[in-house]
Amino acid sequence: MKIRIWGARGSIPTPLRPEEIERKLFQAIHGMPPLDTSDEATVWDYIKNLSPLLRGTVGGNTACVEVRADGNIFVLDAGSGLYQLGLELMKGPFGRGEGTLHLFISHAHWDHIQGFTMFKPAFVPGNRIFIYGTHDLKTAFELQQRPLTWPVSLSYMQANIKFVRMEPGKPLSIGKVHINTIKNAHPGDAYSYRFEDQHSVFVYASDAEYKDLEDNVVNPYVNFFRNADALIFDAMYTLEDAWLQEDYGHSSAMIGVDLAYAAGVKRLILFHHDPSYSDDEIEKIYAAAVGYQKQKNPSTALEVIVACEGMTFDLTPPGAVDLHFTPNGDTAILTPTSIFDERELARQFSRLHDQYSTSNSIIDLSQVETFTTASLKSLFALRRKWKNRPIILASPPGNIQEIIKLGGYDDFFAIYPSVDTALAAVQTREALNLPGQVIQNRYKIETRIGESPLGAVLQATDTHTDHVVALKILSPAFSQETLERFMRQAQQVVTLDHPNILKVFAMGREGDYVFRVEEFVDAATLQDFLTGQDSVQNHTRSAEQPPASPSRLLDIAMDVVHALEYAHSRGVVLGDLKPQNIFLTDQGARLTGFGLGRLVEGRNLLDTPKLFLTADYLAPEQILGQTLDARTDLYAFGIILYQLFTGYLPFEEAVSSKSNQSEGSATNSETIERAMMQAHLRQAPRPPRELNPHISVSLEHLILKLLAQNPNDRYASAQQVQRILNNLLIDMEYATHPRMRLLVGRERHTQTLRACWEEVLAGRGQLAFITGEAGIGKSCLAQQVAAQSHPPVLLIGHCKDTTGHPAYELFTEILRTYLSTVPPEFFDGEARQQLSNFTPLIPEIHQMLPDLYIPPPLEPKQEQLRLMTSLTQFIRHATQERPWFIILEDLQWADRS
Repeated sequence: MKIRIWGARGSIPTPLRPEEIERKLFQAIHGMPPLDTSDEATVWDYIKNLSPLLRGTVGGNTACVEVRADGNIFVLDAGSGLYQLGLELMKGPFGRGEGTLHLFISHAHWDHIQGFTMFKPAFVPGNRIFIYGTHDLKTAFELQQRPLTWPVSLSYMQANIKFVRMEPGKPLSIGKVHINTIKNAHPGDAYSYRFEDQHSVFVYASDAEYKDLEDNVVNPYVNFFRNADALIFDAMYTLEDAWLQEDYGHSSAMIGVDLAYAAGVKRLILFHHDPSYSDDEIEKIYAAAVGYQKQKNPSTALEVIVACEGMTFDLTPPGAVDLHFTPNGDTAILTPTSIFDERELARQFSRLHDQYSTSNSIIDLSQVETFTTASLKSLFALRRKWKNRPIILASPPGNIQEIIKLGGYDDFFAIYPSVDTALAAVQTREALNLPGQVIQNRYKIETRIGESPLGAVLQATDTHTDHVVALKILSPAFSQETLERFMRQAQQVVTLDHPNILKVFAMGREGDYVFRVEEFVDAATLQDFLTGQDSVQNHTRSAEQPPASPSRLLDIAMDVVHALEYAHSRGVVLGDLKPQNIFLTDQGARLTGFGLGRLVEGRNLLDTPKLFLTADYLAPEQILGQTLDARTDLYAFGIILYQLFTGYLPFEEAVSSKSNQSEGSATNSETIERAMMQAHLRQAPRPPRELNPHISVSLEHLILKLLAQNPNDRYASAQQVQRILNNLLIDMEYATHPRMRLLVGRERHTQTLRACWEEVLAGRGQLAFITGEAGIGKSCLAQQVAAQSHPPVLLIGHCKDTTGHPAYELFTEILRTYLSTVPPEFFDGEARQQLSNFTPLIPEIHQMLPDLYIPPPLEPKQEQLRLMTSLTQFIRHATQERPWFIILEDLQWADRS
């Protein structure tokens, strides 16, 4: 419960007089110690150390006290202080006509109702104002606003104003706040109010006289004040004046000390100051009360305070959390108090988990004043721990919302401006999960498929086409800025049309949610495929689950790279390539999730939540929050290739050690994910051939180049990768299992070819011809020797009938393969000079090396001579660094070109 005083004077507004201001200035300056008045900090420090009533004032407005509890706003009395309160309220929901206020009036004397005449929220349509009291307040308010005495009548006020007649002594409850009354001795009767919530008790006892101090007379009041955390007490007079002015209906501070002490009150707040008393005189009254309290019992915990305008009190114990439920019981609302206590909030969530079956939790931050990075971390931990129970934040003050944003968590929680809007959003999303609901008058929900940090996935029917579709509704946690960025790419994603990409039919926005409609596929994912075998190459499947053939793995890889090549050519990056987003259908592998990586683009994932991303497949630049491009997807593709052909993730061993160190810890998964991201940034992957020696050197080179930490060291495009896969992974089945295809009677031939290769390794190039009729195994022999030799560079070229094929296609194929495996920066000046002559055969050389000089064309015979000379020189130069193993097939066609 929070209290704020807007007016503490009695009888009539009492502005500070000029001579009083002069007196305060004199007292502040007289006897002032030497200080540097040009130093602002020094001057402010001096002022802050003056007594409260010397550096300030009790104020001049008549009675008005604000109470906030259980999400409600209560106001006690509508004295002239109500005007300033109204101005403050207009900055929030009351300025929009969305406010609700409960106004309790002690009695109808003018100094307690006069502020309502200029209470701005009362003039705003939509605001609701309930006015409570035991008197005929409607008549009193109408009388003070008659045309004769005030220009604006009560009926002119456009808010919804309702008067509630209370029965003295009969308790009233508003939410979890319980209110009771007791009649005071005051002309025309006045009433004190007692407010109780789950944590605190507050009593407002203005305009009360205690003439007879016998126990039997004051005991009802003592009981009414019992154990109050704060008691606002009518201390209008000195003790002497109180006894001289009997029947005026007011009391004194010293009497307040007696009653508060007897009732076990914690704070006694002296209120309703006489308009004739200056701040000096009020301070003397305060000093007498404190002196009396010390004489009475020096060890008592009673605190005596002078009520001043602007003074605030938070009566709720630090860290307390209110918990209540919506009427249907499916949503819990937790309201932390001003100091955000992480442990208490966690305890309440554990209680929710153990005792209740709520599906949603709303944390109302409206009362929180102290919020730190520790508070943010606790919310993050709760969100992670209770991932199946969405956590929604409501009414965060501006400073808290800014802390959440600066911390990078604005896309981690669903944040709403009020509890009501949060509840409305919860109801909307719950309705979306109900079979039969129709989205945008087209997509009829059939069933719920699943839920992830990204959002809900529903199976629906497109009523326009009668097709089954997957309806993905993004989590409300994403900020408006993120959703707008996501929607800007929507049109590009919708236009993608490729056999290896799941078709996205529509992306749209309705109300507070964003949805995506895509093709529905009932098929296993690549993740299912990988999980189904402990190690693809080590043959550890059961008899019912035979190991995947290398050609099958290659088919999957080719489908993925075809999809990437197509999407990248249209400016769309997936940004979330992982086995869970690859469906293995009868028509081949098909990708989903294009554009979703943009949702977290620009975030350093070491410092902020990854949301839906999987650490195993994140490129270094994505982890660091840099811009995504095609090479980001190629890095993830390299990890998938590594996993397909080795059965392991590239950094699995390094991360396993971290996992063992933190085993049993609640943050184990978080530690593992962080270790994985650090490995992506700092470690080189273990060479794939150490895990699976059967894969070729060329495939290993492809994978490791894809996994380069610097994007500039990777292949520049999916097209390059696709071309390498096409050329280098010929007969993958054989290259993986060479011993299974040994040819009977070819040992001598094999030894001859291996001897040639040994000569090549010694720096002496060799040329071997394998001749014979078609189908006797020439190709198998050559490929077997190549596989067993493990050459650094393996190139395979096919001679073809020139009909319909350009001249030199054999050399074009070989060179394209080689150029695709060697980064352009590896070519020195001599190599570049020779490469410039190949551009008529391979135009993409100019794309790889845009600054390359292109020689002018020659006559056909001269051009042929230049090409053959350049080819010979280029091969001689290139093989000085690494030996080449070249297989040329079907040479019967070679003489024709």
